[in-house]
Amino acid sequence: MNRVSVSLLIIASAVLAGCGEPLDELPRRAIDGSVSLNGEPLAKGTIQFVPRSAEAGTQVGAIIENGRYSIAAAQGPVPGMYGVMISGASDTVAAGEDDPAKPPKPAPDPVPARYNSNTTLEAEVKKEGSNTFSFELKAP
Repeated sequence: MNRVSVSLLIIASAVLAGCGEPLDELPRRAIDGSVSLNGEPLAKGTIQFVPRSAEAGTQVGAIIENGRYSIAAAQGPVPGMYGVMISGASDTVAAGEDDPAKPPKPAPDPVPARYNSNTTLEAEVKKEGSNTFSFELKAP
């Protein structure tokens, strides 16, 4: 290596060492809440909180059971704005073709795309106080 390469490597290492906080020192917050679909608790599904900015941290998620979810502070999001993606799950499968060699198709997601792949939902995780978020979804 020449001197320029070594100097750049040292500078880059120093800059990277000073950026950000270690993951175990992030100001993570516990979050919880409820999810209903057409007025009924969503039996099974997933919820994901996706940061709206780079400063908001990383994406976190949880399983929804009987309309409830929770994420402990150790795995929770840092304060900031998040897009929220909710998907449902079903124990049933859609009717397949008459070919027994093909596996049955999974049932369609009961939660409309406007709440998951094309989400319009948002939540602000706050530094202080409760971070409970309830979502009342509507499907045709």
